[in-house]
Amino acid sequence: MQLNKQEIEELIENKIQEAEKKFGKKFKDALIEIISLEKMIQPEVKAEKKSRLIPLPEWDKYYSYPTIGALYQYHHYRNENGFDEVVEYGGMEGGRILINEDKLFEWIEKRKKKKKSISREEFLS
Repeated sequence: MQLNKQEIEELIENKIQEAEKKFGKKFKDALIEIISLEKMIQPEVKAEKKSRLIPLPEWDKYYSYPTIGALYQYHHYRNENGFDEVVEYGGMEGGRILINEDKLFEWIEKRKKKKKSISREEFLS
């Protein structure tokens, strides 16, 4: 039985009204307090978001930045720039370049922070 949000809310309200008639006006307050305490014992578990592996040539189907050309350039220099953390390989004999989207955006943020932390002397040299 599939119920939409409004139907569920109506059912809850009806059950509370029935219980208030049977147990008194303070029932709703007690019920809310019980539910709050229960949530404290068992906090809501959020589903872990799984990062996608996107084939490098198909990156632009999902994102406009960075460009595919830039990704190939990052990949070419992956041993010097740390891009190897972002890349995984798949397909026959591991020849397909796959980009872990979450790791890529973390890598970009790290690079931004690193550039901001460069001193004036380092920048000018």
